[in-house]
Amino acid sequence: MPKTLDWEQWEHDVQGALGLDATICSGNKWNDIGDATDNTPPSDNSFRLLVDCKFTKHMSYSVVGRAMRRWINTGTEHGKRSILALRFWPYDQNSPDDFVVIGMDDFAELLAKAKEADLVKQVKAAVDPTYLEREEYRRSWF
Repeated sequence: MPKTLDWEQWEHDVQGALGLDATICSGNKWNDIGDATDNTPPSDNSFRLLVDCKFTKHMSYSVVGRAMRRWINTGTEHGKRSILALRFWPYDQNSPDDFVVIGMDDFAELLAKAKEADLVKQVKAAVDPTYLEREEYRRSWF
């Protein structure tokens, strides 16, 4: 069995961490772009992702504004939010450093959704004092 290349492993890690699907030929097909994508119907998910994964053994990676704008536009054309997932894993490090580049508008929307979800949780806890205990117990099963 051939060894998985570092960049291939990074794509698999991103797909797994974000619950996304792989693409054909690592996105090298015009009809299946990106390295990880959300194929759920648009009606089921308002924040569908299209991810381009980049791996480097160096301590830097250049993000070019024009290329990033093109990637954001490509995602928008496909009804998805584009992100750039970066993994830095220099030879002298035991583990990688992973980052995501996301547009400010998309990040602001994600933050608002997270705050809204936290507020809903607080309201449920205020109405039902056992809510948080039950949620913690439920999560312990997964």
